[in-house]
Amino acid sequence: MQSHKRGFDTQFSVRQKIVELYLNGPSCRQIAQQTGMSKSTANNICTKLITSGDVSAGKHGRKHGNRTCLTDNILQHIEFYKRRQPTIYLREIQSKLRQDNVCLDVPSSSTVYRGLVHRLHMTRKKLKSVAAESTTDINEQRMLDFIDTISDFGPEQLHWFDEASVICTTGNWRYGHAEIGKPATEIQWFASNVNYTINLLTSIFGVEYSDIIVGPSNAMEMMNFFFEAVNVEDHVGNRCLTPGDCVIMDNLWFSSRQDCRT
Repeated sequence: MQSHKRGFDTQFSVRQKIVELYLNGPSCRQIAQQTGMSKSTANNICTKLITSGDVSAGKHGRKHGNRTCLTDNILQHIEFYKRRQPTIYLREIQSKLRQDNVCLDVPSSSTVYRGLVHRLHMTRKKLKSVAAESTTDINEQRMLDFIDTISDFGPEQLHWFDEASVICTTGNWRYGHAEIGKPATEIQWFASNVNYTINLLTSIFGVEYSDIIVGPSNAMEMMNFFFEAVNVEDHVGNRCLTPGDCVIMDNLWFSSRQDCRT
């Protein structure tokens, strides 16, 4: 256990050790116990890592000055930056606020940090990786175009179609485990030897129409499904699909704005 004198910089090797422990998940109290530092010292070093990405010793003393208040506009931009890139440093957020002309006086890193914690209620979490191709400019533009298109429809006009295939055993695997008295089943993205295919048409009101076909689905089966769906009526006589509705499918969408031939 090492001791630390008040007013003296913590050795760089100790600072590195604190950072390594912090990135592995322990709390500042646990880090302090393992390194022999005070809880405040461990907390200050970890906070500096979060705010600036730097673990070197800084100058003692505190500069006093006017603080920039976090207006709703500034806070909305901070939330956008963090949601778009959770790993962005606070000093990078300050730089973006300046570049995007969000405010004349950029708030301090501590002010931004307090806004993240106390107003946006964001906490540090383990990062999950997302496929990079899903965030390319062309895919993001397609997503924005899709959202812009379906926003022209009312919520009651939107319908979703999907299908699920069911098979007892899959591929080369002939055996699997299941509860006693129940068959072993698996769900696949696609299988040509499926036993059944379940088709579902849903909306904000729930499942509107469904059917089960023997074997895998195909284009003709899908067209038959919609031919039957357009003739379905609810308990008060309203049709499931009407002219002008929009049907959203996996990887594609089409509307019946011209007629009801979906």
